[in-house]
Amino acid sequence: MTQKEIYAELNRILEGRGGVFSVMARDFSTGEEICLNPDVPLPTASVFKVPVMVELFRQAGEGLVDLSEMHKLTDEEKSPGSGVLKDMTEGLMICLKDLATLSIIISDNTAADICLKTAGADRVNALMEELGLKNTYVAMGCQGLLAHCAGIEEKWPTKEQVDRSFEILKEGIVHYETAAFQGTRENNITTTRDMVDLMQVLYEGEKLPKEVCRDCLEVMKRQQLRDRIPGLLPLDAVTMTKSGTLGRNVVINDVGIVEPKDGSPYAIAILTKQEPRDDSREIPARLSKAVFDYFTSRKAL
Repeated sequence: MTQKEIYAELNRILEGRGGVFSVMARDFSTGEEICLNPDVPLPTASVFKVPVMVELFRQAGEGLVDLSEMHKLTDEEKSPGSGVLKDMTEGLMICLKDLATLSIIISDNTAADICLKTAGADRVNALMEELGLKNTYVAMGCQGLLAHCAGIEEKWPTKEQVDRSFEILKEGIVHYETAAFQGTRENNITTTRDMVDLMQVLYEGEKLPKEVCRDCLEVMKRQQLRDRIPGLLPLDAVTMTKSGTLGRNVVINDVGIVEPKDGSPYAIAILTKQEPRDDSREIPARLSKAVFDYFTSRKAL
């Protein structure tokens, strides 16, 4: 497959679809890139949990936090949306390492917010800036994102506001005009270029301590939500990913690293803000498969 052919295939997949689509991939061996709108800031949805984990693990590496420290779950911490902790009994004891793991492999929103509070949003943003990821920003946690989705425009909502957002979202009501769906710093945002760069930082282990990078990728490798980047790939391809979803078939994202059995490892990031269709959730998997086919066919040449 030639470069002309891969771009034709990406455009074919997206033909007739409304919205904004951003794709970037980079072969770690050759540096070859595939780019489609790579510098457009878009909502991260749960992809923001990767920068949070990276900063939390970095602090642990410096002895600033202890990942084995036990945390006592409270009802006030529970967030709507994905995960299991919102359904657990108040008083549950769980360590920070397990919270970080849950935030990635099943995208647990409650776990992510506890990790964000521990790491600190300002410190997460400072690390992204230090790494050169100038279009990546965390403005709020999951409680704030989902409150906005429910029309409650508070970045750090009270328990009463969180409870109200639970009820509104259960009714299927989503407010798409709020900050949660905008590509501005009022929201959690990133670009596919930033996420590809972050994946390369983690894979190379040079700009951050190697053990921090290794631990982050080991968590991402245990991903249980596998319908996007890994969704159509061969079972023998190793993947390390984190997806994100917001709204009803609107923000549908995934970022990560793919190690083909017979090919070079590469980073890939797919961010979308779609005009919803019944098959919107299939788009990242189809884009990912096209990129996989291109890179593995190039290796065979």
